[in-house]
Formats: sequence, C-alpha cells, structure tokens
Amino acid sequence: MTRAVNVSSFTPTNWTTATRPSNPTTGQMGWNTTTGLMEVYTGTAWVVVGEQSTTYTATYLVVAGGGSGGLNNGGGGGAGGYITGKHLLALLVLFYC
Repeated sequence: MTRAVNVSSFTPTNWTTATRPSNPTTGQMGWNTTTGLMEVYTGTAWVVVGEQSTTYTATYLVVAGGGSGGLNNGGGGGAGGYITGKHLLALLVLFYC
C-alpha cells in the first residue's frame, strides 16, 4: 500500500543565549542562533536537543556453577558462585533536525 504524505516545514522560535524566554514552560523548544543548536527547557534548565539522557538502575544476579567435563573428559565442575551488582544504564535520545 502506498500512502502519499504532504510534508511541511517546521520553523521553530529562535533566540540568542542572552534573549532566551525569561519564563519558559517545560518542553518549550527553540533554535539558539548563538550556538546554532535546538534547545528544550526541562523545567529546570535549557538543554541541547539530543543531549538529554535518562538513567535507569539495573540490579542483577548471575549464578554460575560448573558442570562435568563431559562424557569423555574427566574433571570439570567447580565451586560455582554468584555475582551481584548494580549499574546505571543511560538512555540517550537523539533528534535530528
């Protein structure tokens, strides 16, 4: 199935670093002509679009133990054990304009 799409342009509000909105709303976006970059207000700060990241904490448990050496191999096995930990994972959202 073919679908025809009418594509229009998007012209964001623009400002310089010195003339950014003084009372922005969260999610407000605009083109910074000083830096040449698209910015978005997060509710606390202006950030460059594409540089926002979200972090998640992943907790894990890895359990390992030895098996035998196989039918024709002696030995093998082992004490096994486990590893636990916690790491921060980052999700980076990229936007291309």
